[in-house]
Amino acid sequence: MGTICYAMADNPKSGNQGTVARDGVVVDSDTTPGGGNPGGHLTAEQILTEFLYQGEALAYSCAAAGLRPVDARAVSGPPDQWLRLPEGDR
Repeated sequence: MGTICYAMADNPKSGNQGTVARDGVVVDSDTTPGGGNPGGHLTAEQILTEFLYQGEALAYSCAAAGLRPVDARAVSGPPDQWLRLPEGDR
């Protein structure tokens, strides 16, 4: 399959939090995208990624999911369109 998902939540109290899933199975959670990871279990590639995307949570999340946007427009805008969510999804 080879599917990777990186979910990020921006929490004003505790900062950014991320979860990684591969092929539908959560393999890592409570990560700190772009904020550094104090744990000592990181590989050399993960340490480099943490350094390169320090302070850039959205860029870190894209990289973790394997996304390579062609330019910054997806993050910095302007948006292509605005959508109103149904009342139950807010």
